[in-house]
Amino acid sequence: MNQPEQFDLVHDDIWAALRGLVSACGGSKTVGALIWPAKRKSDGWLDDCLNPDREAKLCLEEFIHLLRIGRDHGFHGAKHFLDDTTNYSRTQPVEPEDELTVLLRRYLSREERQEKTRPRIDALIERLKGRGGR
Repeated sequence: MNQPEQFDLVHDDIWAALRGLVSACGGSKTVGALIWPAKRKSDGWLDDCLNPDREAKLCLEEFIHLLRIGRDHGFHGAKHFLDDTTNYSRTQPVEPEDELTVLLRRYLSREERQEKTRPRIDALIERLKGRGGR
């Protein structure tokens, strides 16, 4: 599903970056239906939301959803526009396999630490039982 990096262009403003994202991800009809699956004419609503001259705007959750849709399609231009305009370094997306590896390592490390501390906990509980539960 990832598109080549050719979509990562320089954008004049956030609106152009978001319209580029929508275009790279299949257009307003496709993306609008992903953001608002139950909304009729979601494509027109999305176009209105991405037009700075219109009153309709995305809420923060919809904006984040839009960035995630772009990420899933290999379009990082809108995210990079935010990085550039807020003086952050451009970050690379984390692949799900890499994230899973990190999470599994953390989980296993935590389990290992728990296994090491369990005998000490058990010994202290037994000791307290022997004192009459004090």
